[in-house]
Amino acid sequence: MTPIATIIVAGGSGARMGADRPKQYLDLAGRPILCRTAETLAGYLSPSDHMILVVPESDLSYVRQMLDNHGTVAPVLHVVAGGATRAHSVQNGLREVPEGVRTIAVHDGVRPFVTPELWQRLLSARAIGHTAVIPAFHPVESVRIMEGERCVAFPRDRVYLVQTPQLFDRQTLVESYWRYMLDPHDGLTDDASIVTEYMGIEPDVVEGVGENIKITTPPDLALARWILAQKEGLSHPIL
Repeated sequence: MTPIATIIVAGGSGARMGADRPKQYLDLAGRPILCRTAETLAGYLSPSDHMILVVPESDLSYVRQMLDNHGTVAPVLHVVAGGATRAHSVQNGLREVPEGVRTIAVHDGVRPFVTPELWQRLLSARAIGHTAVIPAFHPVESVRIMEGERCVAFPRDRVYLVQTPQLFDRQTLVESYWRYMLDPHDGLTDDASIVTEYMGIEPDVVEGVGENIKITTPPDLALARWILAQKEGLSHPIL
């Protein structure tokens, strides 16, 4: 496969975490969450690939120093300023993608547990020609939806919980965001939704991974510590 550019979006304020700093900078067993996310994906990339971290403009110096302090290594790493919304941040990341890159992955900065099996499923689907590929899985809880003023049961096998990273054909993703910026619609919370809304392209879905959690609340952080402890073979989570 030709070189890949991975855009990691880490512009959140962390309001739901209730911490003294944005969630992407919180400690996860001795390393900031964002560093762990970048290191995990860097392990799956080749030397010809590119990684672009998109962070708040006010944090650029802080993030660069943080990466240096923790020895975070990634293929051709760029740190760039985000925008007012997630979509604007992705757009800023897209501007840094070098010519010649034909596949772009977009990932949340607070998902540090992408597994090699999940990454390979995404790459395999992209390699056989899928324009957009997303990981997702069915919920285990019962599902209900609103119909008017009634809350009614809905088959959970018709519902997917969507994760990142999401992989796209470069031209398709760039065109989607160009159209979005000209006429933005509310309620599009991930890149695949923008591609579908503005290009009419439905993504291919590969099986997601339960441990690929998005760390947004204190219980998520506690779960992340437990997952990391299991992965590192520790008998007790690192608190």
